[in-house]
Amino acid sequence: MDNSLSFKTIILSLLSLLFIKVCLFFVNKGNKNKLPPGPPALPFIGHLHLLKQPLHHTLEHISNRYGPATFLHFGSRRALIISSQTLAEQCLTTHDLAFANRPQFPTVMLPNLIGMANYGPHWRRCRQIAKEELLSAPRIQASSDIRSIEVQDMVHRLCKTYKLSEQNLNGSTHYVKLNLRNIFFELLLNMMMMVIAGKRLCGDDIKDLEDMKQYREAIEGWFELSGAAKAEDFIPLMTMLDLNGVMKKMRHVTHVNEATMQKLMEEHLHEGVGTRNTMIGHLLELQQQDPDKYSDFVIRNICMEQTWQCRFRVKKTKSTTRGACTVILYFVHFYLRVVNHLLRTY
Repeated sequence: MDNSLSFKTIILSLLSLLFIKVCLFFVNKGNKNKLPPGPPALPFIGHLHLLKQPLHHTLEHISNRYGPATFLHFGSRRALIISSQTLAEQCLTTHDLAFANRPQFPTVMLPNLIGMANYGPHWRRCRQIAKEELLSAPRIQASSDIRSIEVQDMVHRLCKTYKLSEQNLNGSTHYVKLNLRNIFFELLLNMMMMVIAGKRLCGDDIKDLEDMKQYREAIEGWFELSGAAKAEDFIPLMTMLDLNGVMKKMRHVTHVNEATMQKLMEEHLHEGVGTRNTMIGHLLELQQQDPDKYSDFVIRNICMEQTWQCRFRVKKTKSTTRGACTVILYFVHFYLRVVNHLLRTY
């Protein structure tokens, strides 16, 4: 009896799925003429198999074949590829609201950041606060001393590293290899955290060393997990199975980021609003005037947005560093004079 009921349940489930599939087929068939053309898609993955590096060359090849507006399926997500200036202007001006929303990827887990939030009241509020209160000329000028101090501290640590290595080799002439990417990454993290909360993440004399170390590891994990496209963002089944553990890791680093930012806000409140000239302190002062507009949720997301943007600043630093090294090679005699001066100074 139980076996027959189970068999009937399976048959009814399969028939229901088949009915839904047929209905979706006719619905899509009716809307097919409204969509731009595109290459044939495979089940489940859509056109993901067509994406090869370099990506812009692949998209150019598809656009040349199917026209200036091409419709693609990246797994369960739909994408419109525009390769015409006229169509791009229409998308960004006439129909800008239709294209204003961001794709909500499951692995991001922070859909309320300015760079990830959909167009709406929350996005407009955060954008207004960032533009008027945080990125205005007076606020940026007020943090200029922090940037100067952090650059000086970086140079001091580089000179200290060189002198220690020189002592280990008994003063013999040698070169010290440096990972400039890590050096500039630490510099940006320190600048960012000093502006946000008045604390440093890297270097000497770090307050709350264990908490800041855990926070830095969470930031690095956050950047690593969000730095590339993942199957979990395009295939829902991969999100549910989480075979690579991406979702679990992302939940952990997101929790650490949110908890640390909330703790920093509580520290400011405990010490008294206005005691620190930081981003959190300034926003908490505004919160006393307008609690609804400057809620804890909004303040936390604005501050975490600055952490998120640090990843893109590190990428831009690569090209800047390459250009600076090229200039140094052309004017190496001036560079040596500067190095000798720094070694004598520090």
